[in-house]
Amino acid sequence: DAIRKTGYGNRHMGLYPIKVNPLRHVVAEIQDAGRAYGMGLECGSRAELAAAMPHLRGDRHLLVCNGVKDESMLALAMDAQRLGRQVIPVVQSPEEFAALCTIAARRGDDPTLGVRIRLSNGTLDRWDRYAVPDAKFGLSPADLLELLAQYPDALPRLGLLHFHVGSQVTDLTRLQHAAAEAAQVYASLIQRGAGLRYLDVGGGLGVEYGDAPGSPAGLGYSLADYAHAIVAAVNEVCRSRSVPHPVLVCESGRAVTAHHSVLIVPVLSVRERRGLTADTVTPPQAGDATALLIRQALHGPAPVNAGDASALLSRAHHAYGKVGASFAEGRVAMEEFAVAERAFVTVARRIVEYLGRTGLPVPAQIGPLVRSLADRVLCDFSVFQSLPDHWGSGQTFPVMPIDRLNERPTRHGILVDLTCDADGRIDRYISSDPDATALPLHAPRPGVRTELGFFLMGAYEDVLGAPHNLLGRVPEVHVRTDECAAQGFRIENIVPATTVADLLTQMGYLEAELRGAMGDIVASMTVTDELSAEAGYGLIDRYAKCLEQGTYYETGDVAGPKS
Repeated sequence: DAIRKTGYGNRHMGLYPIKVNPLRHVVAEIQDAGRAYGMGLECGSRAELAAAMPHLRGDRHLLVCNGVKDESMLALAMDAQRLGRQVIPVVQSPEEFAALCTIAARRGDDPTLGVRIRLSNGTLDRWDRYAVPDAKFGLSPADLLELLAQYPDALPRLGLLHFHVGSQVTDLTRLQHAAAEAAQVYASLIQRGAGLRYLDVGGGLGVEYGDAPGSPAGLGYSLADYAHAIVAAVNEVCRSRSVPHPVLVCESGRAVTAHHSVLIVPVLSVRERRGLTADTVTPPQAGDATALLIRQALHGPAPVNAGDASALLSRAHHAYGKVGASFAEGRVAMEEFAVAERAFVTVARRIVEYLGRTGLPVPAQIGPLVRSLADRVLCDFSVFQSLPDHWGSGQTFPVMPIDRLNERPTRHGILVDLTCDADGRIDRYISSDPDATALPLHAPRPGVRTELGFFLMGAYEDVLGAPHNLLGRVPEVHVRTDECAAQGFRIENIVPATTVADLLTQMGYLEAELRGAMGDIVASMTVTDELSAEAGYGLIDRYAKCLEQGTYYETGDVAGPKS
């Protein structure tokens, strides 16, 4: 649409960067859906190149090779060109440029190549802090001119110019400036005799994860805005310098894959900070501050507006602080301090629940209170395996219950995972509250299973996850919409979770050796009557079942007989 509206003189081509989600079924699905539109691929390593080459069908689909490339990768890309495929190695450094030209001369090839240019404009955000000008890859204009002077035969073989400003662009003005600068480089090279056909603008089309526009991660633009920013900038330069318009290539992997995956997480338990009960007895010799807290907790009025809530909280917080200080000095017994704490929790929870019922925004000064009162919700997952971007870069993902959606949440929770690591928690959520460090949740129902959904999980999370605490991949269900199916969808495939044996094998353990060692231990103890034969058989059986199970929490009685 942007091409039509601006009168741009060429077309657009999409590439899927395999690094975003390299799982075979994901890549194949994107290729199938995009084949009619000439969707190509981008790779950045030897393994990605090997995975991508067989997906190319004819010369309509482009494969761009980024990343650091040794001689074998460069030679393989040239081999693909001999087969009539559009595989373009993109030179990232002077050394790589020299290596490619040397290999081509030795083989007698005349390959098409690309170059990655390092610009002065970019988007410095939490995804790509080093996009430009301190880029990890790319040639400066001075580097490129020097190399072309050294290898003049490469100029007519130069088919693609590439730049990259970040994988999640939040500022379209910077993107437009970068596109204009790259277009100036393109025009200058064309006028020098380069055979450029493609201008690869890299990734950057953002995904709206729920952050408010204007925040560091908020987008505030549409797909049409993004397309127009690039097309208009390149169009203006090409027209002003009277050069042909290049094919515009985009590598918008995050935008292509983020929406396809949802993580469903069971809640295992909820630990709440408990308040007072109606039969609480005031401790003997309780001080005035403790007595005030108990009266507020059991007989105090409910707030009537946000200002009243802040005032009630201030009085309770002051009294609780006095009791805590006295306890630290040894002037208050532990029993009195414990009652004061529960009384304060009761008052504070009443205030928070009032704000939740009325839908009023949580005042900034009450935000930390919400976090301290929040339930600790133990969930059957690993942050490091399933949400590595949250742990590593603070990326937030939409998360919410998948049922009871017609009920207003009355509690707040902080989600924690199974790992034995303090970082195994979600400490920032997408929320309209000023303090987004706790998630609004419903009160748990005894005996009723609760599950939470994490959304927009399709980009990077599958490949960046790490088996910290030896917690492996979760099971997968591949679902496809189908209007002919009774429920509007069908299940295409079920991929089981990583088993304990599978994960231990990845870490260098041999299952046979583990089983044998446990067998030897049990045998030695049964010989000396330290363990009965029945108990020994049961232990071996449970150990074998452990190796066959998944790595996450499983319900049911697995304790076996006592010995």
